Amino acid sequence: MELSLLLYFLLHAFGISQAILRALGLKWRHAVITCFCIWVLTLPTVTYFSMIRGGGLVALWTVLQISYKLMQAALVMGYTSVNWKKHSMSMQEAMNHRTRMHADEETALL
Repeated sequence: MELSLLLYFLLHAFGISQAILRALGLKWRHAVITCFCIWVLTLPTVTYFSMIRGGGLVALWTVLQISYKLMQAALVMGYTSVNWKKHSMSMQEAMNHRTRMHADEETALL
């Protein structure tokens, strides 16, 4: 029972990490981690083990599981390594800038 719960959590943890990074405004960090892990690590590894070494679909799915777990770890490191005070200050400055830019009756449309 515990193993099935762990596997269920790990299945959805990738989506949770993506949502956390996007909600915090760290989309570029998320994009860099995802592109690097998939295009630089996973694709060549899958090609090597499933096609060149002849592992077939078994090797493909094994490599995919391992690489997505590594990408999950990289995504978690992506949002735990943020300087949260600096990130909070930049978000507050952006909100203050937006509140100063308001439209009223005197604002020209173009």
